Formats: sequence, C-alpha cells, structure tokens
Amino acid sequence: MSSKFSSGRIWLAALTLTALAALSAIAIPMFVIRPFRKQSERALSIALTTQRIAPLITLVCLVLALVFAFYAWRRLKTLDASRRRRAVGRLGVIPGARAAMLLCH
Repeated sequence: MSSKFSSGRIWLAALTLTALAALSAIAIPMFVIRPFRKQSERALSIALTTQRIAPLITLVCLVLALVFAFYAWRRLKTLDASRRRRAVGRLGVIPGARAAMLLCH
C-alpha cells in the first residue's frame, strides 16, 4: 500500500468522523427530547444545550468536511475519478450538507 493511499485514508477517516459529529448534533436532541417519555435532568440539559449550539456545530463540521474532502481527493489520485467522487461524497460531504440543511429549515 502506498503512502499516498494511506494518507488519503486518513483524510477519509477524518471526513467520516466530521460527518458523524454533524449528524450527532441533530440526533442527540431528537433521541432525548421525545414527548411522553421520561428524561433525566442531565440528559435533557445536554440535549437542550446541543440543540442550541447545533447550527454552529454543523456549520463548522461542513467547513471541515469540505477541507477534508479536498485533501482526500488530492491524496486518492490512485483511484479513478468516479470511485473518488463516490468515496468522498458518501463519507462526509453529502451527510454533512444534509445535516446543515435540516437545521436551516
């Protein structure tokens, strides 16, 4: 395995973690704040805090995802163009953009 390919995988891993962080900023409040369910005071506090700062989290994650996607794209030159597009799109940019869109509407 070449060092360029392994370096590209590191950027893809960072892209995946960024996408998961953006999605968790939405998923935590959705999971905790449910009607007719008992919530602990601490879990509700975390969910409300996360809900309040979620737009900022997803915006930062979207910018980071774009940066990571750019570097992963450049490092994964060993793959053909269609496989690069699919890898970068699936792992971060598309989920991050969807999370940002959910918070804007």
